Amino acid sequence: MAKYTHGSTRLPRPGWLRARLAKWALLPYQLGLGFLLARKVMILTTKGRVTGKERRTPLWYVREGDAIYCLCGWGASSDWLKNLKADPHVIVQVGRERWETAKKLIQEPQEMERVLSTMQEKYGRRTVHLFYHMDRLVLVAFPLDNSGK
Repeated sequence: MAKYTHGSTRLPRPGWLRARLAKWALLPYQLGLGFLLARKVMILTTKGRVTGKERRTPLWYVREGDAIYCLCGWGASSDWLKNLKADPHVIVQVGRERWETAKKLIQEPQEMERVLSTMQEKYGRRTVHLFYHMDRLVLVAFPLDNSGK
């Protein structure tokens, strides 16, 4: 079983190039082609905690019933997680579907393990371990209503 912590905000952050490459999926979504990536990538829109500007972040996800789950692989040092803590109200977009919702941090180890296992099935165990720091994972749930906006 993996060890999960919420870590300190002083943990190292991804390098400039890696951070920029992580945003590649924004372009297809901006061009109206998000449906091509919808099985693997969602877009999370948060309000910047400092600027108040809209911030869009592509994320891997799993959907189970009326909720979408994301793992924050950089833990507490992640900007999108800091933005969620400042303002939990977000927009989740998967393909052409959009939901206004609020985040829910999940801290139960069993739930973390279950979602991690599902992510590994969807994206591949090696790929997940390559892109996520297993000792810093934070699980975030986004409850959805059934009226995709």
